[in-house]
Amino acid sequence: MSQSRPSFSIRAPGTVEALARLLGVRSRDLIRIAEIRNRLYSPPKPIQKPGKKVRYVFSARHRLRHVQQRILDRLLRHVGLPDYLMGGVKGRNYQTSAAQHSRQTVLIGQDVDAFYPSISEAHVRFIFQDVLHCPPDVASLLAKLCTKEGCLVQGGVASTHIANLALYRTEPTTALRQVTEKLPELLSVWLWLRADQCSSDTDSSPSARSNSSPRRAAPWSCTT
Repeated sequence: MSQSRPSFSIRAPGTVEALARLLGVRSRDLIRIAEIRNRLYSPPKPIQKPGKKVRYVFSARHRLRHVQQRILDRLLRHVGLPDYLMGGVKGRNYQTSAAQHSRQTVLIGQDVDAFYPSISEAHVRFIFQDVLHCPPDVASLLAKLCTKEGCLVQGGVASTHIANLALYRTEPTTALRQVTEKLPELLSVWLWLRADQCSSDTDSSPSARSNSSPRRAAPWSCTT
């Protein structure tokens, strides 16, 4: 069955103490790690792909990395993602993405500039509340553990899964709006192509070949 929005398959921890037990860390230690999280990253590593801007990737150190891994394994991996999300999802890749679009008439490609830095700590907190159904204090602590200086960490252990959820409320309507805005242009192209096809069919018919001055068929005169 296809899935159009994320779902969470287990019960969320209802308190900070329950979250600490789930992650295998004492609650006071978990709170302390969240307080000093900005100091628990290695220096940024620059990565540049051909034709792309330089991206700076951070890697968590010490216990923060351990905690982020458990947040991923014990919480985020239990989120069922919509079928259209492919990045970093087990069993999905560029081939499965291409297969979804192979028979589509219209394809729209986009790239979001500075995507990870644009996902704020408040946005991450909202994801833990709205998708994973965590209470505010638990969601706030989880958001701190997964962000650095107020935004999602690029290169963080749990960051890809969180980023996949960042636009879940707006992606379907955004895609529909883009198609709607492009509809007049797409319709114009379709009519032109149909007109050209109908004209070719008319020119190749016996009656058209006997006419010394065949005329191009109008788009609306074509019948199927």
